[in-house]
Amino acid sequence: MGGLPEIVDPKKSELVGMPRIKTERPSRGGARRTYSSKELDYCMKRALEDKLRLNGSEGHNLRVAIVVKAQSIGMTEEETAQLFQNQEDYDRNITFGKVVEIRGYDYQLWSCEALRDKCGKMITNYCRTCPMNHF
Repeated sequence: MGGLPEIVDPKKSELVGMPRIKTERPSRGGARRTYSSKELDYCMKRALEDKLRLNGSEGHNLRVAIVVKAQSIGMTEEETAQLFQNQEDYDRNITFGKVVEIRGYDYQLWSCEALRDKCGKMITNYCRTCPMNHF
């Protein structure tokens, strides 16, 4: 008989992925703001808000990461498809179909490191101002 497996502290594990726990970070005004696993990650929100053109392989990877995160926080397929409505290539039916397809795979949430590696310059500029500051 073996012993009990070691329980890894998620705050210290490199395998945790994108922040999944509630963490408090100070805002500019000195008050503390809570970031939760119930919203898109900072770089994803900023890329969508800034209407960043999600083109090429880096853009494709960021789209996949956004869909995976949206599913994990409970967004519907329709809500997820609408996230991309400001993209120049947006077509509701095609986007909805791609969201359904991506959600059909068993993708895991992407870590900050994986996002930087696969999405490159699209998101690294956001790392400097990320409240989770994993960079």
